[in-house]
Amino acid sequence: MKAPYTCYCCEGIGNTNEHAPPKSIYPKQKYLPEGSPDYRKNLITVPSCKKHNNDKSGDDEYLLALFTLSIPESKIAEPMMKKWIEAFKRNDSLAKRIFSLYRKITILTQKNNLLIPEKTFAITAEKERINNAIKSTVRALYYHESKYKNKWLNDFTVTSPNFLNQNLFIDVQRQEIYRDFFQAFANPNIIKKGPHHDIFFYQMLEEGLEGACVMKLVFYKHLVFFALLV
Repeated sequence: MKAPYTCYCCEGIGNTNEHAPPKSIYPKQKYLPEGSPDYRKNLITVPSCKKHNNDKSGDDEYLLALFTLSIPESKIAEPMMKKWIEAFKRNDSLAKRIFSLYRKITILTQKNNLLIPEKTFAITAEKERINNAIKSTVRALYYHESKYKNKWLNDFTVTSPNFLNQNLFIDVQRQEIYRDFFQAFANPNIIKKGPHHDIFFYQMLEEGLEGACVMKLVFYKHLVFFALLV
């Protein structure tokens, strides 16, 4: 009898399945227009121990709430907002935690070649929770790619060019790195993977990196993350 696989995040027995990315980022069909695809079919899963499956559920829910606030207007935005409101009804402490850290700000928007000041609000995100959720997805996808043979258990860096960017000044060096990443992943030989690319897809760059790996994750066609596994 073949021994069971171990958890994607430790050496414990993988007696549960972990979705990569979390199943919650895919809208339920009941929120979608008639005739929409069932986004919750054929999702990627990996073996997980109960601890690493359960411990991250709060971080996943937190990330989903921030994603929902960040999705540009699209056919997915409204269904995700409905799901987000449903989550807040179940757990109003999540809403209180997010919006207790907001502040009023003024931004400049361009209208007819004029810069118009507009009042809005900004939240202070808990970056550690975001990193935990994204890193868990990266580790799971890495394990999935190796067909459950290799794990990435060491720490690594996650960065995003467009999600919760709080820098008021342009970091030229960082912008150049992002530009190089985007150019590298534009190579048609680096295929997009995942069952529903309008919700999520990922790409992996390993050639010439001597055992290292760069992974690109894209949520809702707009929110981009790069993971540098070195």
